[in-house]
Amino acid sequence: AYRYRSRAAKNQRVCAVATPELVAPDEVVAVQEAAALVTAFLTEQVPEQREVFVLAELEGLSGPEIAAALGTKLNTVYSRLRLVRRQFARVVKRSRAHAQREMRHASAR
Repeated sequence: AYRYRSRAAKNQRVCAVATPELVAPDEVVAVQEAAALVTAFLTEQVPEQREVFVLAELEGLSGPEIAAALGTKLNTVYSRLRLVRRQFARVVKRSRAHAQREMRHASAR
């Protein structure tokens, strides 16, 4: 019984580590670029807006949860969130337009 359990445990460890999923290189680059865009955006924000954006968009907290966590009025949270979401949408729009221009330029070569 000891040998059986020992072999079974070894086999489970081997199976758990066996094959990592392969990710396409272009997917890796896209994720890295998106992370860089979000990081750059967050570093440009004032702390109050950055906190609200991170708690809402990255942590998934609701408006009332954010207000309670920060000790802020709910309307203030919604106001900051609306403003920072608009700014983020503009940054993403500019980034996409820039990427499209680069693709057109590269294909024209």
